[in-house]
Amino acid sequence: MAGRALSSILARSDRSARSEFEATAVRSVEAVTATTALVEWCERGVCYYAERGWVRSAAKRDGICALSGAPIRRGDPVFRPRAGTSPPDNVRAMIIADLIVVTS
Repeated sequence: MAGRALSSILARSDRSARSEFEATAVRSVEAVTATTALVEWCERGVCYYAERGWVRSAAKRDGICALSGAPIRRGDPVFRPRAGTSPPDNVRAMIIADLIVVTS
């Protein structure tokens, strides 16, 4: 990826965005509630987050699902990293909400 974080290309849905998506690994996803999840994210040479909190919201822009590679359109229900006061490197990443299922 030549030093560019996946988050910097997730808003694109072209072929190069998809190839860069493949270099990222979402290692685990655990639904905590219907609106929160814990995601283990590894982007080789860029960032690693173990059990980072993600929240459910509407997509603010078009992009690519970090879990499946499927296209995401603005307004689609997604999970995204919780930004907080110090946004993570993958702040623009999204996972299609229907892929994260709460089991009880």
